[in-house]
Amino acid sequence: MSSIIADETLSKICDIVENALEGIVIQFRGQFFAEGMEERLRLEFEMRLRTHISKQGADYDDLPEYQKDYIKSRIIEALKLFKKEYES
Repeated sequence: MSSIIADETLSKICDIVENALEGIVIQFRGQFFAEGMEERLRLEFEMRLRTHISKQGADYDDLPEYQKDYIKSRIIEALKLFKKEYES
């Protein structure tokens, strides 16, 4: 597999996964956080990202470091947002 994936494509993939997981958080009314399942949600986010990246013909492990950093920051920010929405 190639390690090349456009930054714009990567951003769109992150958006897709983030929106899907937000739906899960809403569906379970924040149960992930109430039961200490934040780590499980983070792993689900990463797994779905890897799957979408693979469908684009790339491999997460071969992505440039700056793209991996971008993904990590998106996951962190999404979890913060989910938690904030749950707590409000």
